[in-house]
Amino acid sequence: MSKHVYATLSADTRYADWVTQPGVNTVLRSVLIRGGAGVAIGGSGQIVTPNGVRTEVSDEDAEFLANHKQFQEHQKRGHVRIENVARDPDKVAQKMEPDKGSMPKTPADVKKDAADAAKQSGLKPEETLQVVTNKGK
Repeated sequence: MSKHVYATLSADTRYADWVTQPGVNTVLRSVLIRGGAGVAIGGSGQIVTPNGVRTEVSDEDAEFLANHKQFQEHQKRGHVRIENVARDPDKVAQKMEPDKGSMPKTPADVKKDAADAAKQSGLKPEETLQVVTNKGK
């Protein structure tokens, strides 16, 4: 039987268990959970930005992940979840927290950052970060 890990992480994450010997760190076990949520992917003329991604894992890997400190931290933040059933990852992701820390910034994000920086520094928004595009050139 298998389990399904749903993630709203924007990058793949390898959860690893290490052993440290004098001068050498060795991976004992690792499980790769696919990311890509919030990142545009394209091909054949269509660009898709998934809200969530599903990775199928074995029961043993699911148990390993459930006991892994980094995975537990991602669970607490609402970025990963283990379920028994394969479902549409975009629908599952609607009830999860997006990984905003590593998502690409949009022009609206940059404008908000500029306004926040201006407020903190006492500058005018136009004197701080600005959105610049090539406007299709």
